[in-house]
Amino acid sequence: MKWKKFTLKTLAEAEDIVIATLAEAGIEGVEIEDKVPLTEKDKEQMFVDILPDAPDNDGIAYLNFYLEEDADVDAILPGVQEALEELRQFMDIGEASIAASETEDKDWINNWKQYFKQFYVDDLLIIPSWEEIRPEDLLHIPLLMVRRELVRNELASWFGDCYEELKIAATYNLIMNAASMVKSGIGTALCFDIGANFYDDLCFIPLVPAMETGSVLVWKKNQMFGAAASSFIRFLKNAFQAL
Repeated sequence: MKWKKFTLKTLAEAEDIVIATLAEAGIEGVEIEDKVPLTEKDKEQMFVDILPDAPDNDGIAYLNFYLEEDADVDAILPGVQEALEELRQFMDIGEASIAASETEDKDWINNWKQYFKQFYVDDLLIIPSWEEIRPEDLLHIPLLMVRRELVRNELASWFGDCYEELKIAATYNLIMNAASMVKSGIGTALCFDIGANFYDDLCFIPLVPAMETGSVLVWKKNQMFGAAASSFIRFLKNAFQAL
């Protein structure tokens, strides 16, 4: 569903009274964007361990309100503007200009992600699962590196000049072992995304630029397998078909 979005530019110190005026004019629900610093009481009510650095307060506030696509804008906006002009007679509300745009429900679903970026806590990199990892992001964290020389050479090419600066905490042969070490907090594993979730609280994050390679699984024609080998082959087929 599409919505008509209107952004009112005003002063941060007047935003509460302006919002009340909008409510009297029939506008229900307003989204506030300003740079006013959080109070200690605000911080206590937030479920955030480390707050990002806030920009300098410029005293400006942007108040967003939304109308349905078929709303009679020509009948609603004049009433809003008239109410703002009446309020201006009693106090400074700044520019009080209104800009119009259009948005969709799907924009609201994903837009919040732009406010959550990666950051370090000592040598631990905290990164949202929807972000990507670049070579320079991995320079300050302990890494779990595969033992196979061929794969290590490919990783060295991907890292470029950064490769010599890496902190290799351990090496591994099996991805399951690497997942166990990641779970224990030993480091972050460089590995293939095989589409399997070993632990609910671990995830695969893609590298940028993308690093891809080929793998081949070979067995003799008409080979008879035991239950474990047959189950393993079925697992691989299902995993690769899902990619």
